[in-house]
Amino acid sequence: TYQAANNKGETFSNTEGVNAVTWGVFPGKEVLQPTIVDTEIFLRVWKDEAFALWQSWVDIYPEGSESATFLRSIQDSYFLVNIVDNNFVNGDISTIFYKAVELSASEDQISSPQ
Repeated sequence: TYQAANNKGETFSNTEGVNAVTWGVFPGKEVLQPTIVDTEIFLRVWKDEAFALWQSWVDIYPEGSESATFLRSIQDSYFLVNIVDNNFVNGDISTIFYKAVELSASEDQISSPQ
């Protein structure tokens, strides 16, 4: 499953609600660290915290400086992304990254013809 959100509030997701994620599961023992990924928390808390951190970095530099401009461009154009491979035994989480790179490359060719 995936969730993505940018600072403007644009979102992409293939899940709603709560997605259970567990680590530290061993035969004959209790789950050592149960974790959930909640869509609402991702969009209202994680996103806001992440982009507030970018703003903290922007605020370090003088307004209009090259560094502040660069950091603000990241804050304004990047997405916070959460990806969970629910098939942890035979999953292939890297496939989504390969597809994203291929899509990005094909869009670059379309927008910047040789």
